[in-house]
Amino acid sequence: MGGRSGVRVTSLHAGLRTESAQGKGGDGGGDGDAQDACLRVTRQGKGEKQKVTTAGVLMVSGLFLHIQASATLPSPQGVTMQSLNTQYVLKWTWPHGSGGNRTVTFAAQYMPLRSIPTRSKFKLRSRNRSWSTVCENITDTQCDFSDSDLYYFGIYLLRVRASREKENSDWVQQEFCPDKDANLGPPSNVEVTPANNGLTVNISDPLTSKHTSMKDYLAYMYYSVQYWKHSTAERKVRSASPCD
Repeated sequence: MGGRSGVRVTSLHAGLRTESAQGKGGDGGGDGDAQDACLRVTRQGKGEKQKVTTAGVLMVSGLFLHIQASATLPSPQGVTMQSLNTQYVLKWTWPHGSGGNRTVTFAAQYMPLRSIPTRSKFKLRSRNRSWSTVCENITDTQCDFSDSDLYYFGIYLLRVRASREKENSDWVQQEFCPDKDANLGPPSNVEVTPANNGLTVNISDPLTSKHTSMKDYLAYMYYSVQYWKHSTAERKVRSASPCD
């Protein structure tokens, strides 16, 4: 018996690409002032002041710093953005346990770094450089950014942290460029019908999270169509652009 014939369609694009912008952040400060203050501590003896030894101060200071570090809540791990078209879900792991009966919750935020000039009808609505909260006090280890209306050609800084009662972990940050990092999904629908001695293939565009065409974002999107007569036959490829 002969093999089955078939058609395979994938969607592709040659759209814009943005440059990654990296930033450095963190809280400044050190232990120098605190150590100097400790070294100036004196104690009153019999009619004279005796300085506390440097070794003793360093030992006490080191013990204090160790206690502070061990009480800090760990940060989330494995932070990744899973994105398809304009569906953006930030995910992470929490392998540290709950710490008894105390519930660990999470918060996720984003901040635009800069926008990219484009002829697209979609523009960055706000140039606000402050943090916007998407999820807060959640126990799940993922946060959906799809409804945040992120500008497709923008560059964003994402961050997530853990909280437990009055403890907060350090923020874990990640840069995100939708048009560079988001995967383009397959056509939303493909219909194949016989036509004379051939086939007619009707292809529907991939859809955004708001059920609109991805062609609004990717002006150069096209399709790769593979077709073959038998499963063992050589497969042929044809490219096709969506009709306006």
